[in-house]
Amino acid sequence: IEDYAFFKCSNLNHVSLPDKIDEISCSTFYNCFNLDDIKFPKSLRYIDTRAFSSCHFTDITLPPEIETIAEYAFENCKSLTNITINGTEPKIHTTSFLGCLQLQIVTYNGSMQQFDDAYGKQSWYLKKYTHAGKEPKIICNDGVIDLNS
Repeated sequence: IEDYAFFKCSNLNHVSLPDKIDEISCSTFYNCFNLDDIKFPKSLRYIDTRAFSSCHFTDITLPPEIETIAEYAFENCKSLTNITINGTEPKIHTTSFLGCLQLQIVTYNGSMQQFDDAYGKQSWYLKKYTHAGKEPKIICNDGVIDLNS
């Protein structure tokens, strides 16, 4: 999908991407304020910068093949409360979820160490820049990451 392909497409509220897609380019769905539901293809490997900034998701589930979630990919998705990351070793930029003020739960299909490695040992960033008074829980296969420590 090309850069800015659906930029500011205000009538878009549901997207189901075909399995052939392995990359979502820069700002593809940027400012699609009413986009609240998306089905990611199993083949998805890369989500580029601001691909979904300011969308209206509450829950997203990323597929096992995901390798990279670029900077600001889900920036200002202010309704986003739950993220499930099924990939066990994706690179997650520290600003991927900047401004996701309602984020409560990140479920990660890997260990706590793998999450720290994937997030660049910057889990504190989730605490500082994503919540509105309550730190999100990071649930991994071997435990929960405490952002208060």
